[in-house]
Amino acid sequence: MLIDGLKLMILGMGIVFMFLVLLYAALVVMSRVLAAATRSELAALATPARRAAIPQPQVSQHDDTVLTAVITAAVVAHRNRR
Repeated sequence: MLIDGLKLMILGMGIVFMFLVLLYAALVVMSRVLAAATRSELAALATPARRAAIPQPQVSQHDDTVLTAVITAAVVAHRNRR
């Protein structure tokens, strides 16, 4: 009875170990595939024509006092509701 339990334990540990080895191998393969893809994307982004085609976000330069007043009024109204 004890020997059967030990055999089952060793079999289970072996199966888990083999699964972990396969998982590690899959991660290594995926890492190498993605590294190659990343290198090609970085090379494409490094070209000046590609960098110039990316639009830059527009920064607003107007005064935000009205927006600040609206947010402050909303916070005060929320706190007074409690």
